[in-house]
Amino acid sequence: MKFRKILDVFILILFLVSFSFSISCAKKEQSNILKEATETDETTIGKSTIEERTEEETPKWKEILDEAIKLYEEDDFGEAKKLLKEVLKMDPDNKVSKEMIEKANDFIMQAIEHFNNATKLFYEKKMDEAIDELKKAIDIYPKYKEALDILEELGLLEELNLENQ
Repeated sequence: MKFRKILDVFILILFLVSFSFSISCAKKEQSNILKEATETDETTIGKSTIEERTEEETPKWKEILDEAIKLYEEDDFGEAKKLLKEVLKMDPDNKVSKEMIEKANDFIMQAIEHFNNATKLFYEKKMDEAIDELKKAIDIYPKYKEALDILEELGLLEELNLENQ
């Protein structure tokens, strides 16, 4: 009888321990499920918030780049370069800006070369050739202020504008 009582107590204790263990495991499993669900929701919420912010708020450098591209397409290389340099300050690895600055520099350097040739030709009193060089500079870089100023002083700017139309 005593053995039977000990066995019953042992079984009861075993039952309680296993029951407690089961409850503990169930709670842990619930906790894990809840944690995963919360992480998924936070991730989803975080992503949608980031996506919404991205759609709503265009980065400032992107706006400046768009304006620079517009100026570049209008052959205003000098102003485009200024904006492209601003973009690089905000986004130093921006490949588009770097490439556009190189191309703008190429156009500007070609125009400067023609302008310098024109200056030399003016000093040599070769006016027609000098004017041709200024026109070449303007063909490459239509917003080249110094070349435009000289053509305007010579009274040739209106004539050039009519030719370009």
